Amino acid sequence: MGLLELYPASGFDPGWLGAAMDLQRRADELLWDTSSEGYFQQAEREASRLPSRPKPFTDGALPSGNGVMLSNLLRLWKLTGREEYLARARQLARSALGRIRGAPVAHTSMIRSAGLLLDPGMDLIIASRCEESAVRMVDMARRFPSRDLAVHLIHPGNGEELSRLAPFLESVAPSMGDGPVAYLCTGFSCRQPIADPAELERGLRDALPSVHQ
Repeated sequence: MGLLELYPASGFDPGWLGAAMDLQRRADELLWDTSSEGYFQQAEREASRLPSRPKPFTDGALPSGNGVMLSNLLRLWKLTGREEYLARARQLARSALGRIRGAPVAHTSMIRSAGLLLDPGMDLIIASRCEESAVRMVDMARRFPSRDLAVHLIHPGNGEELSRLAPFLESVAPSMGDGPVAYLCTGFSCRQPIADPAELERGLRDALPSVHQ
């Protein structure tokens, strides 16, 4: 989760998004339960020295491990458009369904994350020849919670690497003009480009009416 926060905080350095994808791939290799689904707390070789191998779904003082993993998978899906993240998120949510029905209050993190399966929110793609020229649009987008709005900033310095990590950006991103342009997207289908920051703010407020500034 921290790596996903560093991606926008770093000015949309694709290295952090790539690191989050690598970490998720490693977690899938070491922690995923291939027989009954869900993520274990330890890798198998570490668990062999312990009396049990827990697979946490219930929240305590901190969100459960599987609640966090569900959030990570869905955020990676929104940022990259890669269907394998969505497929694994659906598997994980399905494996928790019985537990949630039995004690919903104990599974708040799972329920909150699963909300993205029902309402994935919006995507905002900002493209500009110059990173500095897009600052106003980026600052505006940061007022909206990352759960509701996945944001990309594409410029000549990161465009090639971002398109490799998130292939849908290659077809969505416009040819960069002199000023920044923004695309509001739902389900990786985008509206007409917006060049006016005030118009973008109106579009964001209309698209995410439940978010109060």
